[in-house]
Amino acid sequence: MVEKAIQFHEIGKSLGLHKKEINKDFQSYLGEYKSVIIFCLAVIIIAFFGIFIFSLFIIVINPFDPTYPSNALYSTVKVKDFKDKSKFKKVFFQMDNMIFRTSKWVLTLKNDH
Repeated sequence: MVEKAIQFHEIGKSLGLHKKEINKDFQSYLGEYKSVIIFCLAVIIIAFFGIFIFSLFIIVINPFDPTYPSNALYSTVKVKDFKDKSKFKKVFFQMDNMIFRTSKWVLTLKNDH
């Protein structure tokens, strides 16, 4: 960019142009790249705000907070916890068996007629 500015001034001086005319031509030359420069600045600003918001998100929601209700970072559930069925499961399985036996009985009655 600086090299192009120096070239513009050298060419302008060799043509016998005044400093104002050289600067005017140089500004019109920069105008061609104005949209590219604005786009690059917009991308940089959006990236900066994206990184800033992401870092705030990481700070607010700490990934090292305890995950389990016992405030432990690891699970405290053991295999022996699943050996005994709860009362709810026993009742549920009994009802489930009754429903399936009844539905099989109804199906056999329908097929007999």
